[in-house]
Amino acid sequence: ANIVYADSLQELVKEATKKMEDKRAALQEANPTVLIEAKVEAGILLDSLEDLCKEIHPILVMMGITGSGIGMDKLIGSNAIAAMHHLHTPIMIIPKGSTFSPLQKICFACDLKNVVQSIPIGSIKLFATLFQAKVHILNIDFHHQNMTGKTLEEYNTLESMLEGIPHEFHFVEDEHTPLAIDSFCTKNNMDLLIMVPKKYSFVKALFHSSQSK
Repeated sequence: ANIVYADSLQELVKEATKKMEDKRAALQEANPTVLIEAKVEAGILLDSLEDLCKEIHPILVMMGITGSGIGMDKLIGSNAIAAMHHLHTPIMIIPKGSTFSPLQKICFACDLKNVVQSIPIGSIKLFATLFQAKVHILNIDFHHQNMTGKTLEEYNTLESMLEGIPHEFHFVEDEHTPLAIDSFCTKNNMDLLIMVPKKYSFVKALFHSSQSK
């Protein structure tokens, strides 16, 4: 097991705090109209993140992910996936090397089940309105396995929930949902993918299968 002594831990925190303050100051200078705060804390990332969310109630948590699958990169990826599973706050995952551009196309992967209870419609409308983007609702099924007697009702409900927001529905036939999501986003040049991760195993499968995550 790795052992970190108190003196060395304090030095690490002190060094990290200095680097963080330098970064914060640079960001503040480049964005004078935005209040930027920084915090350095020694501890377990997910626990610290959960505590911070309870304290400040953010509308969004942003996390970087590299996805190379080795060393520290793999750890960062695992933390991001764990955060998606445990936190009750919308999380935006930013791949390594990404550059910002205005969002024009938002893909929302939806299974058309319990849409009122499960869909964070406020967050979706926020992004769509803020960037004047179009929402593409993607539903993937295979031989109608996921269709129920309420599917049409759920569709109509979601249609009403998106009133006033430019949107379009896409129904794709594919038995490999993670691959189908990846393929749709790539072929249609989606700028942002929104999901409600109801199953932890599905989130892991998407990250493992996707090359454009």
